[in-house]
Amino acid sequence: MGITEGFSFRPFPWLDNSNQVSVYHTDARSSILFVENINGYGMYLSTHNTVYLNSAKTFAAFMNFWYQFPEVDHIGRADACSKLDFGFTAKALKDKMDISLNLNDAFQSSASAVSSTVNGIRTKFSNFQINRYVQLSISYRFGQESGAGKRDTGNEEERGRVQ
Repeated sequence: MGITEGFSFRPFPWLDNSNQVSVYHTDARSSILFVENINGYGMYLSTHNTVYLNSAKTFAAFMNFWYQFPEVDHIGRADACSKLDFGFTAKALKDKMDISLNLNDAFQSSASAVSSTVNGIRTKFSNFQINRYVQLSISYRFGQESGAGKRDTGNEEERGRVQ
């Protein structure tokens, strides 16, 4: 049981910001006698930020961060973990080409570790994963702009009555 709230805002014309917070309680019960019942609270926070480096918004930097507080995970307790990504993106050739350079999981801190007690024996499972990488991507859109942006929804008669 819990609650999640998301909010986005633009405090400056050059900054887009989106955030999320989740707070919850988990009550894990087992019908197997040697698996302990556990319960507890957890919380997740995230922020996504884009900074436009020019007025045309063709060159931007971004920073995304999330933090997972310790929580109940199935029949165990997960340690805290977090992730920081950042990068740059540029639009070129009249917005037909996008060039991006991104660093994913800068501190290699997104792998989770879960501790559990079964039959009186405490174990800890570390989800070893290498999530840190640098990515360069280039995409190009061929062809002309289509008129797909304006479509008739078939509801024009109803809209006319409302006005």
